[in-house]
Amino acid sequence: MDDSPLISYKNAIAACMKSLLPGFRKKGYNFIKNGEHTTWLVNIQSSTKSTRDVLIFTINFGIVLNRLAETLEMDIKKCSVWEAHWNERIGGIIDVKDDIWWEVRDEDTLKQNCENLEVLFPKYVLPWFEKWGTENGLPDRWAYGPGRSISEHQKKRYLEILSELKQPSE
Repeated sequence: MDDSPLISYKNAIAACMKSLLPGFRKKGYNFIKNGEHTTWLVNIQSSTKSTRDVLIFTINFGIVLNRLAETLEMDIKKCSVWEAHWNERIGGIIDVKDDIWWEVRDEDTLKQNCENLEVLFPKYVLPWFEKWGTENGLPDRWAYGPGRSISEHQKKRYLEILSELKQPSE
């Protein structure tokens, strides 16, 4: 088992995030909240610039529309942030429009990063999920553009499928 500072730091960040994500279950460095209509995803991504002693990380978020996923024969239980119908990095959620990467190199920077997350999650992340992470919210969000993970073509296809799902059966 690898007991490098990198792994210890990443585990500590995951523990910090777990307390900030009520109702989410932790699976590795991913957090999942399954709802009746949507699934919310959170992922800790390490940078390729991380070393054995320094963790450089960002946080990714995703929303899956469960009925759309079922129609597309996606396994919701195995869906990742990268397969979500919408995904965004923390910078997009807090409106800096840039990626935000944090660095952990010792206990002080670990504590500082956890404190930053303790401010950002209740102020930005949870409200973002509550606003956009619904069957009606996500299609409204698509009106601003397709997002990081889907193309304009996929967005149009998803909207067509959702429209068909709303049509009464004949």
